[in-house]
Amino acid sequence: NGRSSIRDIYNVPLISSDIDIASLGVNEYEIGELSIQSSWDPNERQLLMKGELENGKLKTVRFGGFYRPENEASPLDIIAHLEHTDLAFINAFINEGITDINGQISGNVTVTGTFDHPELNGSARFENTSVHIDYLNTTYYLQEEAGIYPDMFTLDGIKITDQLGNRASLVGTILHENFRKWNYDVYLEMLNQPFLAINTSTSDNDMYYGKVICTGYINVSGYADQLDISVNIKSEKGTKIALPLGGSEEVAFDDFVSFVDHSLEDQTNDVDLSGISLDLQLDITPDAEFRIIFDEAVGDEIKGSGQGHINMVITNLSTFNMFGQIEVTQGEYLFTLKNLINKEFNMVPGGTIAWYGDPMEADINLMATYKLSAPLYDLMSDNAEQYRQRVPVNLIMDLSGKLLNPNINFEIELPTADEITKARVNSAISTIEETNRQAFALLVLRRFISPPNIIKSHSSGALAENSTEFLSSQVSNWLSQISNDFDIGVNYRPGDEISNEELAVALSTQLFNDRLLVSGSFGMSNGTATETQNANNLIGDIRVEYIIKPDGHIRVIVYNQSNDYDLANTQQVPYTQGVGVIFQREFENIYQMFNIPQE
Repeated sequence: NGRSSIRDIYNVPLISSDIDIASLGVNEYEIGELSIQSSWDPNERQLLMKGELENGKLKTVRFGGFYRPENEASPLDIIAHLEHTDLAFINAFINEGITDINGQISGNVTVTGTFDHPELNGSARFENTSVHIDYLNTTYYLQEEAGIYPDMFTLDGIKITDQLGNRASLVGTILHENFRKWNYDVYLEMLNQPFLAINTSTSDNDMYYGKVICTGYINVSGYADQLDISVNIKSEKGTKIALPLGGSEEVAFDDFVSFVDHSLEDQTNDVDLSGISLDLQLDITPDAEFRIIFDEAVGDEIKGSGQGHINMVITNLSTFNMFGQIEVTQGEYLFTLKNLINKEFNMVPGGTIAWYGDPMEADINLMATYKLSAPLYDLMSDNAEQYRQRVPVNLIMDLSGKLLNPNINFEIELPTADEITKARVNSAISTIEETNRQAFALLVLRRFISPPNIIKSHSSGALAENSTEFLSSQVSNWLSQISNDFDIGVNYRPGDEISNEELAVALSTQLFNDRLLVSGSFGMSNGTATETQNANNLIGDIRVEYIIKPDGHIRVIVYNQSNDYDLANTQQVPYTQGVGVIFQREFENIYQMFNIPQE
């Protein structure tokens, strides 16, 4: 809408206009209401122009200047003042790799050139500005000023904040050819404090996902429909990476039983990686948690922490490769079998997982331990009653070969038994076949079974005990998902003629900025064994650690823990209590230990 007038055309023309443009926008992004007033200066032969852009009730742009038609090279000469100008319209020019640019800018810009090829010069200050990177699923908030030039925007030391409030520095350029053919190269430096670099889930990328909090740098560049992301980072506390695996490979258990992973043939991958290249160099530290998921429905996965280096590469042809190795420092393997067995093995530190290209073809060399208590009575030929009491048993699983088709070997240890008892058990379990047979019995029945040359009657409560352990494991998984601040577990074990019925609840948490660590299990033991003197007993272990210095070098610990039953100790007490101070320091030489400068 508007009005224009032209007077005295043949002598000294007088031209003026007043035009309003409603709902001005670029593609689907609305900019606002634009009003322009102009009048012709016959002496200087130029058009005086002024106007403003109103968005809502806020005048976000005010401008004024001249249009000189006789200057063909640069008829425009306008100064614009930006005040809380909405940046959302920039999304119309950016490809799909970067979306949801929001916020405002304020500053001063001069406009020269022509209407077809305007040239901008000046600077603008970001205000509540955010940029979302689709593939990383991260949103960053910008501060400071950006430079504005005829063919580019510059970011020189821009302060950037992640979704968690951590800060980093951003430098880079965004080039264009008359606001077309955009080309950008942005460098994010995260050296002073940990920063959120990746925050994805299975819906974003089902090849790998998780949260990466790190130090290092990220470089994002691209043009047209091509997005290149180069990441070189070191993991920090809070990092959690998941690698889902699947296929139709069978894992042989020495022809005794076979494990089959659920097929992914019917699943569809909606993630479009065409036009995206990623080179992720990740130094993994023990602060990071990794998960290798075999079957997420039942929780069949390896979870833990480790150290090493991984390189993940995605090409613009949508191929995904992994290189590098992780050395396990601690972790758990929740082992499942046909959805009937659910056992948690503790990973032995020092094991490795290595990738040489195909993520599904990783080489592993891992050991994991499943701890339980079981009577040795079924392995003994003399029917000695002393072996009816449960003793600690460690079932060690050795995994080697390919991750999806490993070689599995078992060992059985009796950590508290005397040498004579160990020798008798080793004699009864002297072959690989018998070791596998006993391992299967411990997993399914939570007890040994008699070798072929020994005939025993077995308790009918073994299957019930295994069922309750499976249920306890699943309930623990569900409870732990209620809160990210607490890990909660439930364990129930029915009694029989030689052991008590037990119900225990495990709880662990970290308080006061992770300075106070509390973990323990609490419950009750109900006497059902025929020789139990105390029918009902409270059971419980607790461990409290306080980190005196933020670097974790000095800790105070208080604990109460249950003692494992020892066949040879007739004076054994049920619990041990203690208090102490822990000092831990990592160093490569004696000079670092005492902060002595080296010559």
